[in-house]
Amino acid sequence: MKKTSFLSVILSVLCCGLLFTNCKGPEGGVGPAGPAGVAGPAGPAGATGPAGQTGNANVIQISYAAKTWTATKGSGQQFILPSNVTTAIMNSSAILVYMTNATPNNATSYGWYAIPGIVPANGVEHELYYETTFGGNTAGINIYRKVASTVSLSASTRIVIIPANDIRGGRKAAVDFSDYNAVKAYYNLED
Repeated sequence: MKKTSFLSVILSVLCCGLLFTNCKGPEGGVGPAGPAGVAGPAGPAGATGPAGQTGNANVIQISYAAKTWTATKGSGQQFILPSNVTTAIMNSSAILVYMTNATPNNATSYGWYAIPGIVPANGVEHELYYETTFGGNTAGINIYRKVASTVSLSASTRIVIIPANDIRGGRKAAVDFSDYNAVKAYYNLED
């Protein structure tokens, strides 16, 4: 008998518990906002990172007044560079050559065209290329007509020289490029 009364008490408590958990009443309104929390103390300052590589802003731009190329294939003009542009600088720089068939101050209406390439002028497309020249410690740029034309070309020239600040060989370095972590460490890359 004791077992039966104990079991009935347990079942009664369980049923009452289920009854109260399934009751739903009307939902109340949102309560008032609580007080704002207090800001915690500032953490310690982090370590100073390594200094970055010094940049290179030694770009040289040289503008030349208009020169004339005859209509003959291979006709050219020579541009002697200033004496501070040495052969060594030319050999370790990116060289960009641009031409316009307008005066340099009015080039916005005509545009600058990259050489090697085509310069439209007088209703004709003039195809040109350039090569660097060296004589002792003097450097220059020669610009030549690639194909013959029906008319001559008169154009202003702009030469931009961008010296490199990090010169490397093109061979594979002592790093395994198939290993992600080795490449990341070699180039000091962050995750």
